[in-house]
Amino acid sequence: MLKTSDDKYYDLLEPISFSEEFQQIKEFIEEKEIQFNYRYTVATSKNLLRALRENPIGLHFSGHGF
Repeated sequence: MLKTSDDKYYDLLEPISFSEEFQQIKEFIEEKEIQFNYRYTVATSKNLLRALRENPIGLHFSGHGF
């Protein structure tokens, strides 16, 4: 969403297919026969801090921001 100086709003970004993107990542890792744990959750500041406290080796964010 973009807000201009004349207080008009414009929806500029295409929707993201979160579940499709997540499934592709999961399948790629499983094909490599790597053991991993994952959590699929809504991107909020609280959830990001919770994930970072677990010292992940990797962290993937899908979205336009939060």
